[in-house]
Parts: sequence; structure tokens; C-alpha cells
Amino acid sequence: LSLRQLALRGLPSTVALRCPSSVASGFFVAPELVLTNAHALCPGGQPMEVTFSDGQKLLASVWSSNTDLDLAVLRVPLAKAPPLPLGDVGTAAVGDMVAFIGSPMGLDFTVHEGTISSLSRSVRGVALIQLDAKVNPGNSGGPLLDDQGRVIGIVTMKHAEAEGIGLAVPINYAYGGEQPLLKPPADTVPS
Repeated sequence: LSLRQLALRGLPSTVALRCPSSVASGFFVAPELVLTNAHALCPGGQPMEVTFSDGQKLLASVWSSNTDLDLAVLRVPLAKAPPLPLGDVGTAAVGDMVAFIGSPMGLDFTVHEGTISSLSRSVRGVALIQLDAKVNPGNSGGPLLDDQGRVIGIVTMKHAEAEGIGLAVPINYAYGGEQPLLKPPADTVPS
């Protein structure tokens, strides 16, 4: 798919998330459920404001989280956004073009393009996808899409002392472990 097609497919399923002093991103993985980063959650369990690409606003509460993986699932009652198809990072390769949607510096629903630079980076024991892309604060929690529009990762951080080095948590972590956050797609084997 072209970047334009990926944007048209991904924007209705992506949301901007706001706490009193921060902004992040997330995306629907099931009706009423949004996947994001655990570090994006509001302090003290406060509800998050969820803004949709059409301007609608709702409140979300934490449904489950895993701080070791930096992943969290929010429940957004009454939400009617379409979930994004979930993929498998095992289908990705260095050099693949990817797209991601987020709210860099509070500029909601910005679409970015990048390239997978490495699939073997590790931070605190978690394997991460390295991107050649302009990741900024507010992109955290946004979907990393392959060229078929499937989510293969969750944008998580950037290198603090460099430009163009972003990192994403592989989507497979959300399916794996003893207490998975999500049910894996039918064609994906949990790790």
C-alpha cells in the first residue's frame, strides 16, 4: 500500500491520548480497546482523554498494563472505531518501509514514513525495532504499520541524543508471555 493508503486506513483507528501534562498516541485493537505504551498512562490512574481523528472525545481507563514491556490496554466505553489488523514482526526485514501515526509534540494525527534499520536492538531485556524515522514526544503508543497496513510494532521512544533513531516494541510482545495483553491473530504464533 502507498503511504496515502496506509494513512487512510490507519487514521480512523488511531487516537490522541491526553493527560493533564502529557500527550501520547494509541490505536484500536478491538472494539473499545486501545493499545498504547505504559509510560503514556496518566499518573495515579487518572482517566485519559481520547481524541478521535473526527474530533470526537471520550474518556478511557486502564484495562491492563505491563510496565516491563511498556505496553498498556485502555478501555474506551462506547467507542466505535475500527480496529487495526495486527501482524507479526517476524514478517519484517531490515530495509522495509514502514509508516506510523501519532501526535508528535501535540500535533495530532501526523503520519510519518520510515525504514526498519535493525530488528535486534535491546533495552532493559526487551528486543526493539529500530527505525530510521523522526520519532518525537507524543508519537509514543502509535501504531507501526507494515506495507500491508498491519501493526507490527508500537512506537515507544527515540534516541535522546540523535535525530532519526526511533524504537518500537514488536506487536508480538502483546500476544506472548504468561499473561498476554491481547489475543493473537489467527495466523500468528505467540512467542
